[in-house]
Amino acid sequence: MDREDVMKSMKRALLAALALGLSIPLRAQNLGVSDALLRQELAPIMSGAAGLAQKVSAQAVPPGKDRDAAQLPDAFQRLIKFQNSHEAVAARVTVYRTGYEKISGKAGRETGDWAVVLDVDDTVLDHQQYQINTEFRFNPDTWNQWVMEARAPSVAGAKEFLDKVRRLRGAHVVFITDRDDAQKAATVQNLMRNGLFGPADKVLTKAGKDDTKEVRRQCVEKATDARCAADAPMPILGFFGDSLRDFIELHDVDLTPERTEALRQDPRWGESWFVIVNPLYGQWERGYK
Repeated sequence: MDREDVMKSMKRALLAALALGLSIPLRAQNLGVSDALLRQELAPIMSGAAGLAQKVSAQAVPPGKDRDAAQLPDAFQRLIKFQNSHEAVAARVTVYRTGYEKISGKAGRETGDWAVVLDVDDTVLDHQQYQINTEFRFNPDTWNQWVMEARAPSVAGAKEFLDKVRRLRGAHVVFITDRDDAQKAATVQNLMRNGLFGPADKVLTKAGKDDTKEVRRQCVEKATDARCAADAPMPILGFFGDSLRDFIELHDVDLTPERTEALRQDPRWGESWFVIVNPLYGQWERGYK
């Protein structure tokens, strides 16, 4: 290999390394070349890298098969062990039992129909096995495969809570999830397999980008669209979820220190808002952006 070939190889290696963490304009300036030339040099390298990354990230265990948590890196194993600890399970049961006591007290003062709203994923259905199978790497394809298998177990405390709530006069159970409409049938199937879905329950999946959870909460409270037209507007006496978006909409909200403190001290926590703590993933990973 002559000097020119060596230099070309070194340049390509440098470009590929820089591509992982810097913007195109910055890389071009650093190397003293034009953006067009840089993109031309990078195209074959990054195309191959992107294809390989897509194959790796989409790789999953075969349908119906599971990976052993013991195969995970130690840090991930510790998270899974915590999620299955007596303390963590007891915390979830406590949330649901406390929620029932608060809601049943308020329900006795209602003269008409009312609702409880629950998120689905890691609020009533437990997805630890999906995290293990994918080694904590979310991918739309592997997630869709997992959803369609409809075999996630239930979160501790959820079935006991739902069974008791449905016996209260005027109660309606509504699941609001950011699964899409194509995944609705599998969602209902998974809920039914765990005894979590009743004949009068409703599942509101996400119809599109603008169909936020707040839009669907308004659907319940105000019967604002066809999905809720069969029911009269209903007050929501309790919300259950593992993410702040299961309670309030944070899109384009600047969480200043003052707003953060107000949110943390909101009187609705423990009264109508009940959170299932999820240390595996969430908005907190992205700073609630």
